[in-house]
Amino acid sequence: MKRNLTILFQVIFICALFTNAWALTNYERCVKYFEDKDYKNAYQVCKEEKDYNAQYIIGEMYYNGLGVKEDHAEAMLWFRKAAEQGNGQAQFFVGYMYYNGLGVKKDHAEAMLWFRKAAKNGHIRARIYRDMMLNQDHSK
Repeated sequence: MKRNLTILFQVIFICALFTNAWALTNYERCVKYFEDKDYKNAYQVCKEEKDYNAQYIIGEMYYNGLGVKEDHAEAMLWFRKAAEQGNGQAQFFVGYMYYNGLGVKKDHAEAMLWFRKAAKNGHIRARIYRDMMLNQDHSK
C-alpha cells in the first residue's frame, strides 16, 4: 500500500510538471523567451500573438536591435499597434519617437498626444515629457 501511494504521488508530480509546462499561453511563452534572451523564439511567438503586450515586446526588439536588425521605423509600427490598444509603455514610446524623430518625422504635436495618453495610463516618464513640453518657452 505504501509503495502504491509513493508511485501515485510520483505520477501526480510528473503530470503536474508537464501540465504546467504545456499550460503556458503564447504570450507567456513570448515573455519567457524574451526574458531568457532567446530573441529568435521570442520574435516568432510574439509576432503571432495579438496581445498588445507581445506587440510592445516586438517593438522593443526592433528599437534596441535584440535578435533583429535595429529599425526604428519598424519599432514604431509595433509600438503603435500596442499603443492604439491601450499599452501605456507603448504609448510613451510612440510619443518619445515622435518627439525625437526616431523612425518618423519629428512631430511635437503628435508626441504630445501620445504623452497625454500614456500619462493618463499612469506612465510617469510620459507625465514628465508632457509637462516639459507644456512649460517650454515657445517664443524662441
